[in-house]
Amino acid sequence: MKFKRPTASDNEGPQLAPMIDIFFLTLIFFMVASVYSQFERNISIVVPKAASGEDNARYPGEVIINVDKEGKFSINNSDKSLDEIDVILADIASYYTGQPVIIRCDGKAAFSNYVKVFDLCKSHAIENVRIATLGEDQ
Repeated sequence: MKFKRPTASDNEGPQLAPMIDIFFLTLIFFMVASVYSQFERNISIVVPKAASGEDNARYPGEVIINVDKEGKFSINNSDKSLDEIDVILADIASYYTGQPVIIRCDGKAAFSNYVKVFDLCKSHAIENVRIATLGEDQ
């Protein structure tokens, strides 16, 4: 009786090509499925807590306007004056009035600063304006 002798080609081990394919497919899935939104987590701003706050869906291209406790305004981590914010919001409104705008105002900032930014949004007919707050448990 003739038995088959094991050769080097019989002991190749696990195939790596399917594992690499699965890895890259998983990577592509998570890249496509994740929402690329800009989180401006300026450490110097502590937003107030709200009992009725809710987690809203994030949208790509959101405009986040930060107001710190000294009353300084910033967009994309660069300080802006109210006139510059007015021009930016006018440009945004000319393209898309449904553009989401989030106002992150420090809890110790004067309420008038929030009102100024909110008035600028309303003057350009931007209606999707939200206020950033923290939940009671955060």
